[in-house]
Amino acid sequence: MSSLSSLHSRLSNLNSQKSILEDKLRIQRKRKDEIVSIINNMNDVSDDNYEDVNKYLKKTTDALDDGIKGNSNIRSIISDMPADKEKYAGGDTNIGLALDNLKTELSQTESRITVLSNDLTSVRSQIISTEHAIAEERRRLAEKAKSDNERK
Repeated sequence: MSSLSSLHSRLSNLNSQKSILEDKLRIQRKRKDEIVSIINNMNDVSDDNYEDVNKYLKKTTDALDDGIKGNSNIRSIISDMPADKEKYAGGDTNIGLALDNLKTELSQTESRITVLSNDLTSVRSQIISTEHAIAEERRRLAEKAKSDNERK
């Protein structure tokens, strides 16, 4: 009976481990989704804002060009203005650095998810093995009890 008791104890511990791993995995998957969302939002908002600024710059440049024709100094200023356009998210140093940090965090989170998934697969396999061992031990004990009763 001691063997069956220890198998049940092992099964209980494995089920506890499984529950803990599932919780950790759920947290990491949620974290991954949040990081991806932040990255997407940063790109969308930044690019939209830059696009608005650049459209305004283009309109201003066109209006200036239409309003003042023939002045070589103005033409020189107008030709230099497109070089001062706002950069998109990837071109902005601070936003680029923030995106790089988020991508690093995303990669680390994905690695943690992989490790937790592998650990969970291993624990599930151990649970199945332990359940089979419990069933086998019960059969063995039943056969032993039957054999003992037949001898009496």
